[in-house]
Formats: sequence, structure tokens, C-alpha cells
Amino acid sequence: KAQIELGATIQESFYSRAVKISNALPEFKPFLRTPNHYGFMNISYNPTKNWMFNVNTVYTGTMNVLHIASATQIQDELVKTPSFFDVSTKVSYNVPIPDTKIKLEFFAGIKNVFNAYQSDFDSGKNRDSNYIYGPSLPRSFYFGMKLFDF
Repeated sequence: KAQIELGATIQESFYSRAVKISNALPEFKPFLRTPNHYGFMNISYNPTKNWMFNVNTVYTGTMNVLHIASATQIQDELVKTPSFFDVSTKVSYNVPIPDTKIKLEFFAGIKNVFNAYQSDFDSGKNRDSNYIYGPSLPRSFYFGMKLFDF
């Protein structure tokens, strides 16, 4: 009826020698865009044969990201990002179609429930288009149906 999956990683990634990441910044040993801590948890609950509830959480720890000089930034800067908890939910109901091996699934959910999202995007024609980090979607609601063979 219930299943819990989880995993976590604790690491440190460094170059053997410091590297030049920008002409405006000193050499740097840690990898960019690589958090030292991250993990996930997935909880599924099936109270009956037809109902399923799911909660999925992804944690991304802080990381160093290069922000190149742009319309909103005077010079290159090394930014330490905040950590993010990205929580999503889904509920589904399966309806067997009589005299067939086919089921119709109705589902609805919310991605990124708490709207954990980058708050300092660059904008304008001279933006640093590579300055993106964190969850890929803002809070999103979805619903649908799926036909499948069992």
C-alpha cells in the first residue's frame, strides 16, 4: 500500500589545480554548478486498487555559479546560490474498462508546490543567458487522463 524511496549525496568536487573561470576573478578550485549536498524522497500510497497518491521531493544544496557581466551586472561575479526544496504531488484514479485489458487513468497534481525558484534572473538583450540555477519550473498545476494496457 505504501512505498518510500530516498537517497542523498554528500560530496566535494574540486579541480586538482585552481582554474581561471573569469578574467575578473581569482582562480578557483571547486567545480561550478555542482552542489555538495543533494537528495530526493518519493512517497507513494495506494489506499485501494484504483487510487494512488504520490509526493516527490528533490533537495538541491547551495552551489557556486558564475554570473557574467551583463545589463544588470557591472562585472563578473561568483554567486553562491540558495538551496532549494522542490516538492511535487500527484493523485490518480484508475477506471478499468469492462471486458478489456485497458484502464483509463485520471490524474491531477502540482509541481513545485512551494514555488522554490530562482529569484534573480537576468533580463534584457545583454543578459547572461547561462545564469540559471535551481528548479526548472515554477509552481505548475496539471491534470489529464491516460489510456493504458495492464
